[in-house]
Amino acid sequence: MTEEEEDPYNARIEKTGCFEENEKLLICFYDTKDWRKCAKEMQAFRECFKASFSYL
Repeated sequence: MTEEEEDPYNARIEKTGCFEENEKLLICFYDTKDWRKCAKEMQAFRECFKASFSYL
């Protein structure tokens, strides 16, 4: 993949409108190496993601 190609994972997350919440979650995990310490970030991402599909 070249620099100009968009990462498919990031593209899907951006379409949900939850890119910022996802970034905070990933940064938390990167910093702590423990998902359990990222419960607040995980919940925010989960709520955003669910809201983006509330029409289902």
